[in-house]
Amino acid sequence: MNDYSNIPIIYPNFPHLYHLADGRWQQIWELQLSDEQTTDQDFTSIQEMLSNEEIEVNIIKKDRIIHVEFTTIRWQLDDDLIVYSWKMFEVLNTRIHGIDSIQGQSKEVWVRSLRKKRATFRGEQE
Repeated sequence: MNDYSNIPIIYPNFPHLYHLADGRWQQIWELQLSDEQTTDQDFTSIQEMLSNEEIEVNIIKKDRIIHVEFTTIRWQLDDDLIVYSWKMFEVLNTRIHGIDSIQGQSKEVWVRSLRKKRATFRGEQE
């Protein structure tokens, strides 16, 4: 018999997918910080770590808001790019401290969803 909890189901609010005039695809993620302690130098190493020949990641900070531009030559709804988006979020979550919200939702919504996705990718049960 299955045990069910009373925890509401909340789906992460993924950003819109844009098809750019040059044929590339882009999503722009919005993260809100609890404070402004994260410096701009932190972002260069994160951008370099996340970017490759198919994916370009740019991080722009203004006050307590960070925009993460995720641009690729491939259609962003390919399965491996969706997995990459989750891995990108995992890196951002560990490297940028003080994230309050992602896409206007509590960071905890994303952390909980990430744990579920990670377990699914590894074939584990929650």
